[in-house]
Amino acid sequence: MRSSPFDAFFAEQAGTDIPIALLRALAYHESSYSADEVNPAGAFGLFQITRPALDDYNARHGTSHTTTEIVDPALNTTIAADHIRRILALYAQHPSLQPDWQSRRFVELLAWGWNVGHNGVAHVVGKMEAAGLPPDRITVDTASEVAAHVSRNPNLSSPKHVAYAKAVARTYFGDSVAGGPPVASGAGGPSLGGLGTFLLGVGILGLAVAVTPRGR
Repeated sequence: MRSSPFDAFFAEQAGTDIPIALLRALAYHESSYSADEVNPAGAFGLFQITRPALDDYNARHGTSHTTTEIVDPALNTTIAADHIRRILALYAQHPSLQPDWQSRRFVELLAWGWNVGHNGVAHVVGKMEAAGLPPDRITVDTASEVAAHVSRNPNLSSPKHVAYAKAVARTYFGDSVAGGPPVASGAGGPSLGGLGTFLLGVGILGLAVAVTPRGR
């Protein structure tokens, strides 16, 4: 996917911190580029902006946009890019979540945070970092396994949401790298191979959690 019907809007909001390819990939998987898409569950437009996300944007920017207005692709993209920058700001506080747009591992974690809630992702990743796990072992697969034990958010441990994050990353890399998806640095983290199962010390009581990574 080299272009989209909305590249002009994406280019206005992208920058050195957000690749246009990410905006394309997210919009494609959220709405199939349908600007007037409205989900009955309460998500709107290209990026399927939710009412809580809109309320948060309005509160921080002193605006009063309505759900009717956010089907406008320009405004929808503006809110989406603003939200991505909030994810990046939180992720920057974690060594394992430093931006690396050539890393499949990072793009998957970014898309996962977009989909299931970046605060929850950062909480789980923080537990894993505190347990001594290096960044290349902290992936959507392993973090989702840990989330099943340490988070009350069922979406964090849902295979469906892990699959979404990987689908966004596949679209992103197929779009932004000539010759198809690359073998990117940290692409999903190195295989745990013979380890099979490893123990993480998590939680304030030092609970030992067995994590068996899912296959890709």
